[in-house]
Amino acid sequence: MNLSDYYNDWLALSTKRNLKGQEALDAVSVDGYMLRYVAAEDQTEEICLAATDSYGFPLRYVCNQTEAVIKNAVQKNGTAIKYAILRTEEICQMAAEEDADAVQYFCISPQFVEPCRTSIR
Repeated sequence: MNLSDYYNDWLALSTKRNLKGQEALDAVSVDGYMLRYVAAEDQTEEICLAATDSYGFPLRYVCNQTEAVIKNAVQKNGTAIKYAILRTEEICQMAAEEDADAVQYFCISPQFVEPCRTSIR
């Protein structure tokens, strides 16, 4: 199936499992949550970026999270940081700027949280 087939037939998309290569990329481009049907060894950075591109929460299914994928996810949805394995101050700042509620998921020093809250007001 190609990308246009997925857009036209949601049932076809919902029945797919064990996605690989271009088929995986096409599926996650339509619905990022399809990443859960891509095996860890088949999750390229390109596929993971496509999965998190429209909505950050598919970060939950990214097995090998890179900084680029995490940043992409939190830029789309700040609260996706709750699924991030890497939470640098830069990533936390990006998440907080996108959604102030993201600060509840920060596991960093309290000295950072208050200035971050102040900067997004």
